[in-house]
Amino acid sequence: MRHALTMTDAEFAAATPETVAMVPLGAMESHGPHLPIGTDTILSEAVLDAAAAALDDGTTAPPVLRLPALWLGASREHSARAGTLSLSDAQMVEVIGAAVIGLANSGVRRVLLVNAHGGNISLSRQAALNARVDAGVLCAAMHWQDFGLPDQDARIPEALRSRAAQRRDVHGGWIETSMMLAHRPELVRSPLPPGNARSAPAPSLFPVGPVHWGWMSDDLGADGYIGSPELATAQIGQAILEHAGAAVAQVVRDLAAARLPASKV
Repeated sequence: MRHALTMTDAEFAAATPETVAMVPLGAMESHGPHLPIGTDTILSEAVLDAAAAALDDGTTAPPVLRLPALWLGASREHSARAGTLSLSDAQMVEVIGAAVIGLANSGVRRVLLVNAHGGNISLSRQAALNARVDAGVLCAAMHWQDFGLPDQDARIPEALRSRAAQRRDVHGGWIETSMMLAHRPELVRSPLPPGNARSAPAPSLFPVGPVHWGWMSDDLGADGYIGSPELATAQIGQAILEHAGAAVAQVVRDLAAARLPASKV
């Protein structure tokens, strides 16, 4: 895996037809008193680190071009809290689109958007469709949690392996805090705050679930986080990162082997 920041233009232009460009998507937003505002961006890079390790398994890996993280995301749901910076929805789609067009102009036509912020999910999917329609690029969009958490790993307590336990941990809880403890422990403030009450206006109105509704973070908790960060451990975080990295690595392999759509550039 090569990082675009360290390449010359000639090296960049030498991409093979199988090259997959990975673009991590992050955000700058409040994550409570214990996590930095750049948590999503930091974790998007951490997942790519884990994916790089998974691809380096002794088998022949496809050529991978790693782009730096897009650190400014769509974070309007956290805009009432200090430290939150946000693009509009349209701007987010345009920024991703500009990156994909630049890649296409350089001969890269397989792109994987690896997202670590919920507010970017629908917009990255729209950008992936635009990439296909406007540039003939095979672009896939995924959130690192799309493949779930490991359900048989002893490093994760059994009580936290259920989908219900994960669903309740929305933002800055034990999942993200554990990952930060594994990847950048020096950035996690202590003591870890206690789990906070979830005050959704109705049972079906929760950030995670079948019903999508317009919510602000303060609709569910006044402390900038929604979940149980006090349950976090570095061991849990390492298990999650390895699981997510393996999932991303498999998608990279699939993209490298996939049939390309007809080019429009």
